[in-house]
Amino acid sequence: MNNQWFSAGALRLVLLVVLITFSVTAVAVAPGGMFRRVETAPHVAIKGIAPTAATYPSPMTEQNLALNVSLPSGLALTDTEIAWDIHASGNAVNTRLYGQKLGFTLPNGQYQITLTIGAYRENTSVSVQQGKLAVTTFNPRIGRLQGESGLLAAWEVFAVKAGIPPEKILSHERVTRFQAIVPEGEYDVLAHIGDAQQLVRVRVGNGASALTRMDIPTGRVNLLATLGNTPAMRPMSWKVFRLDGQSGRREVASPERHSASLVVPPGHYEAVATLNGKQRSRAFTVSKGTLNSIVLAMD
Repeated sequence: MNNQWFSAGALRLVLLVVLITFSVTAVAVAPGGMFRRVETAPHVAIKGIAPTAATYPSPMTEQNLALNVSLPSGLALTDTEIAWDIHASGNAVNTRLYGQKLGFTLPNGQYQITLTIGAYRENTSVSVQQGKLAVTTFNPRIGRLQGESGLLAAWEVFAVKAGIPPEKILSHERVTRFQAIVPEGEYDVLAHIGDAQQLVRVRVGNGASALTRMDIPTGRVNLLATLGNTPAMRPMSWKVFRLDGQSGRREVASPERHSASLVVPPGHYEAVATLNGKQRSRAFTVSKGTLNSIVLAMD
């Protein structure tokens, strides 16, 4: 009985060792078997698949390519914000991986390495040979750009460099805030709500965060068409025109319902309502921060 108990216990111990050994090996295989082992990366993904944690790094003796990013002091990033594209010369397969430090065992050859962090992008070419570790370290000069607005706004960010036209590097639609990693430098941040807009120039330093709070000058206009002193509740149309713009009388909105709420920049406007062939209109002025109620009786 004691021998049987001892044998069963020994078998359990062997199985436990096998399971532990298997669980701590992190292997990632890309199409064609090009990436055979991922050994130093805390987070790894193949071709855009969500990152998977590597619980235990393999020995570095088999690696022949190591990729590192030396981030600026004070700038904290997650591994999923640091993307690598690795492309072997003469091979159509492009592999994307994530992480601040990665290690591989690759076939001999020339590889194109691209590092992408937000709007920052840098390329290099590396020669890889078996038995020789090629270490590639990037030192990006980057910072964090943030924008905030009290209302939903569309955002555009332009990189500003002397001697060349501004280059749009990112845009966001209908958000109150955004943030992005960008190269060190100057940027024009444009936020607009309909015709209302605000432009601010911002400098982003290496490792720094630059926050831009926008106070876009707007007013709200509530439109209501009535029949018998009650909401019309029928198919109809509105047209709202701005009267004092640079191009003269210009249509800025055309709701297709009996009521609507608009956010517009300060200025002079005209609202025209059409129901069952009848047309009513009213001119009004919008100031910053005001609420303007336009009620038109369609009887």
